[in-house]
Amino acid sequence: METTTTETDVPAAFCADAGQPVPQQPTAAVNPLPLHWFQKDAVAAAVREVKDGGRATVVAATGSGKTLIAAGCARRLAARGRVLVLVPTIELLEQTAEAWSLRGGRRGLAVAACSRDEALESAEAGGRVHAQVTTQAARIADLVAKEKAGEPVTVYATYASLERIVQAHQLYGLPEWDLVVIDEAHRTAGSEGKAWAAVHADD
Repeated sequence: METTTTETDVPAAFCADAGQPVPQQPTAAVNPLPLHWFQKDAVAAAVREVKDGGRATVVAATGSGKTLIAAGCARRLAARGRVLVLVPTIELLEQTAEAWSLRGGRRGLAVAACSRDEALESAEAGGRVHAQVTTQAARIADLVAKEKAGEPVTVYATYASLERIVQAHQLYGLPEWDLVVIDEAHRTAGSEGKAWAAVHADD
C-alpha cells in the first residue's frame, strides 16, 4: 500500500484532535485510537484493493492521518503477519513506529532497519517504542525468522536501507511480507533500475 501527500481540505473534527499529546506506551496491549469516518473509508477502500494481492494508493492531505490509515490497514490485513513499512528518513521512521505502536495498536516484534543505533530512543519516539535496530541483512532475516508463527512482526525501514531488505530476501531467506506500506511512494517512482524502485518488484 502506498501513501501520498496532497493538499486538500482536512475535516475540522480531525484538526481538533491533531494536537493532543501522545500517551505513554502502556505495558499491556490496548485498543488503537478510533479512526475518523474518512480514515475508516480510506482503510476500507484500500483493504478491498489489497486483500487479494492487489495494490492501493491512499492520497490524503498533510495531517489527515495517513499513518493511522496505514496502521488500520495492517490491523485488517496482517494483524498477526509480517509487515514492511518503508519511509524516506530516520525521523519519519521514528514518528511512524511511534504512531503504529502507541496510537495504531500494533504489537509484536519491531525492527528498525536504519543507520542510527539510537533510533526510537530520541525525542521523536521518547524512548517509548522498543525495537531491534540494525542495518545488517543477515540480522534482519534472523530476527524475523526467529519470531513465532502467528505473532506480528513489523520492520520499519528507510529507503536507504531498502538494499539491506533486498539482500535479506535474496541471501538469507527472509520470508515474503503479508503487507508492504510505502510512505511517500512518489520517491520510488521512475526507472526499474532505480534502487528504491526495488520495493515494487513482485519477487
